[in-house]
Amino acid sequence: MSKPSYGSVSNCIVVTSFLMAYLLILNKKKNFILKYGTGTFLALALFLILRTLLPYNFLFSHNILSKKILPPFFDVITYKLFGLFSLMDIFVCAWISGFLIQLVRLTINQYRFYQFVKESERTTCYDDILQKLMNKHKRHRKIPIRKMPFLKSPCITGLFHPSILLPDMDFSEKEAEYIIKHELKHFYHHDLWIRFFCEFMVCMYWWNPLAYQMKRQLTEALEFSNDFSITKEMEELEKLDYLDCLLKVAKNQLYSPKTPSLCFSENAPSMLKQRTLFVLYHKHTKKDRAYFVHFAAIAAIILLSFLFVVEPSSTPQEILDTTMSLDIDHTFFIVNGQGYNVYFHNQYIAPIDTLNSFPGYTVYKNKEEAKQYEEIK
Repeated sequence: MSKPSYGSVSNCIVVTSFLMAYLLILNKKKNFILKYGTGTFLALALFLILRTLLPYNFLFSHNILSKKILPPFFDVITYKLFGLFSLMDIFVCAWISGFLIQLVRLTINQYRFYQFVKESERTTCYDDILQKLMNKHKRHRKIPIRKMPFLKSPCITGLFHPSILLPDMDFSEKEAEYIIKHELKHFYHHDLWIRFFCEFMVCMYWWNPLAYQMKRQLTEALEFSNDFSITKEMEELEKLDYLDCLLKVAKNQLYSPKTPSLCFSENAPSMLKQRTLFVLYHKHTKKDRAYFVHFAAIAAIILLSFLFVVEPSSTPQEILDTTMSLDIDHTFFIVNGQGYNVYFHNQYIAPIDTLNSFPGYTVYKNKEEAKQYEEIK
């Protein structure tokens, strides 16, 4: 894997932005999640996050040189303003600065929330429910349950030391079971790690509004997946009880933690409506041709973006600048009528206009003369 180049970074930005828009439109207009479930959407979203975080050229990557479109564009953004810095320099500095600021903010918020969690009251009134659910999942690590004032919704937080957090509300035994089961599923399915990587993606692409939309849809997909996992074997009346619990929690809107956590319920009407429809009407739908077309198209674009990278074609002077190991013993020039052709280790490199930068190098009048002394390839 080589360091990022202008081409690899721009390729990554264009491809991931296109795929983000593709997934967002697909889910909004085709109800992809409601129709096919969350598994495919989550898989595609995770591949997209992976591609977003790897703007590199790999050993198996092949460069496609653009001679007409990219060179003029990169000439503009790399032109040194006042001989000091370019638009690309400004963009890179702003990108890195914004990333660091977002990452520091996320870290500070997470740390403050973690301290807040540590100081919150641990409750034992739901230990029997927790133990029963953990035995059902054959898990032995006990996750503490804490009550927190000003919390709007039950949630789970903590990548390494998870805690289930409950607002200052009264829950029936059945409601508490729904809530604890929901949050345990998030932890056992590693949803908190998915949410964390999504937050990191937003920190990196803080300037791209599509990244924020992807984070929102990915979080919703995690909730849909969890709802379906919990309710798929329930009777209709029990599903309605579960939805009543969601609605009850959604009415309690006081505070929402701005950290990588996953909440039991949100009060957004559109979100509640979608989750209700998903719980009541989602069935395992037979995958049709459109499903495979969309999946194959997205997977192919991601794969091809790793295999092929569009790079701007370098100018002769840029080639020479990047190969200044053109030592005098293995380099010679041939007059071509308008300037000179450069040869290095008997291989043609590029044409140049002047030899001012190469005093003392061997110069041949034509190719026939050069062949008498050199083994031109």
